[in-house]
Amino acid sequence: MIAAVFFDMYGTLAGFKPSRFEIQSQICTQFGIEVTPEGILKGYASADAYMSSVNSSIPLRLRSPSEKENFFTEYERLVLMGSGVDISPE
Repeated sequence: MIAAVFFDMYGTLAGFKPSRFEIQSQICTQFGIEVTPEGILKGYASADAYMSSVNSSIPLRLRSPSEKENFFTEYERLVLMGSGVDISPE
């Protein structure tokens, strides 16, 4: 008897189009910020680990608007840090 079936969706059956690098680089270019595909990949690894940590205590969907804003500010900061770009939360 099969009790459960799991699918590894992201990166196997589904992905971003345009890529996460393309999304980030288009916006960064408008602000004169240079990023690399490798850096963005590294940054997303850090940002996704941060998301897992934050969600383990209280899921984002249950947080206040200001808590969500603070979370996504830090998430994006971590994405850009992967390319060596250090931005201020302000």
